[in-house]
Amino acid sequence: MGGLVARHYLINQSNTKNIEKIFILGTPHIGAPKSYASIRYGREDPIPWWIPTRPTPSELMVAIGNMLGLYMLLPTKKYETISKDGFLIYNDNRLNLDQTYYENRGVNVKMIENAMKFHDDLEMAWNKNPFAETYLMIGKLGANSTIGAIIVNVSGTNVSIKYEMVEGDKTVPLISTKSIKVPSTNVFEFNVEHQELASDSNVLNRILSLIEKV
Repeated sequence: MGGLVARHYLINQSNTKNIEKIFILGTPHIGAPKSYASIRYGREDPIPWWIPTRPTPSELMVAIGNMLGLYMLLPTKKYETISKDGFLIYNDNRLNLDQTYYENRGVNVKMIENAMKFHDDLEMAWNKNPFAETYLMIGKLGANSTIGAIIVNVSGTNVSIKYEMVEGDKTVPLISTKSIKVPSTNVFEFNVEHQELASDSNVLNRILSLIEKV
């Protein structure tokens, strides 16, 4: 969420005079299916790992069903375009984004609409005036490391959930972290998972070297 907030701040050109460089670590610029698994099915919970008592899926759905931050991390139309398909396969039918969000229910439609508008406005403004000194620090762990699509099969009261896996950092697909307009020389990839990007020594040393570079 921090990377989205930072970019939103910078699309107001009067704010750029306050910032020399921006470093974005693993931000899902066009969303991550993992957030939908949490909101809609109570899976892949976003609660910090160090909290010992884990909620059940039902408890998690109640707790985060209207959590605005998670809605802002849902896949966008651009995610659907780049991945060349929808991210939800429901009873063997791959749904597009409109079907997923507005017909499959179980989500707050108003929050979906607000989140999609936020992304559309941000994308348009950023493409028009991207902040040149933007650096992407990206986790890249291999072809089958990250949830790229959710496979749901429902039979009566039984719900089976599996995943299609893609390249990424175990949380955010690579296509999402690399999707914004920045110079290719400002993109750095590391063999690091999402939650460790902000503490990994190689990532931090790279950021430090770029801060010191004149």
